[in-house]
Amino acid sequence: MVEYPRLGGWRSGYRATLTLSRPQVRLLYRPHLPNTMAFTELNGRRYWLSIAGTMGVGKSTLAQLLLKEIPKSVLLPEKYDKNPYLKDYYKDPFAWAYLSQLWFLRTKAQQIKTIPKKLRKKRVILQDTPLDEDALAYATALHAEGKISDEHWEKYLQEFNHFAHTLPHPALLIYLAAPTEMIMQRIERRGRDFEAKVDPEYIQQLNEYNEGWVREYPWPILQITTDALNLVDNPPDQQLALRMIQDRLQRLFPPKKKPVRTNNHGPVRRLRGRR
Repeated sequence: MVEYPRLGGWRSGYRATLTLSRPQVRLLYRPHLPNTMAFTELNGRRYWLSIAGTMGVGKSTLAQLLLKEIPKSVLLPEKYDKNPYLKDYYKDPFAWAYLSQLWFLRTKAQQIKTIPKKLRKKRVILQDTPLDEDALAYATALHAEGKISDEHWEKYLQEFNHFAHTLPHPALLIYLAAPTEMIMQRIERRGRDFEAKVDPEYIQQLNEYNEGWVREYPWPILQITTDALNLVDNPPDQQLALRMIQDRLQRLFPPKKKPVRTNNHGPVRRLRGRR
């Protein structure tokens, strides 16, 4: 397991958890509020937001919502369809799991290295699935099942630890959580061929591993339990999730107050017509 670098130590203010029931969702949503988000008012800052959570929990859906709502944003998607080892992995996971996960790890690391440059042109960078989840959930589960050997696992962890201690981290990690039964329903509903035979026990295992590394995550995080939220086609739920994120960012990065010129008697006020 990786030991995160504790830059300045843990600060409890970094973490926010929102677990909502359906009545709470209805209570918090105010139909009279405008549907347009005010992400344009985020103080002119530039952000990197990363979305984590077990497959089927709603990461891609939320990423697309944010992409639509935030001006001058760009999405760095999960490029699972570009993995040259993925088809072979599903045919023979014991032979191809290590190479497949190593490809994901290195591809995601290269993606992260481009983010500082992208932020010079874009206001917000959205990342679907952080590096931590690739290693500490998916790859860890495969090692536990014996599909990645101990020898390969040691090599993998060395490479991951190097990236974890040298690459930048997002301004905010958004962690989406849902129970296994709900995730299985969503996976079945979206109908991806390579997910057709996903075992519920595997989803449960991923949930547990994700909960484990998220508890140790030392940087700003917003955790949203999505079993009471329909992010796919329910506008009130979508707007509520977006407002949660906006509120978290504004709390983490409040507006900078302009310095006020003062003298011994209080603020200096400039009179009209005088320089």
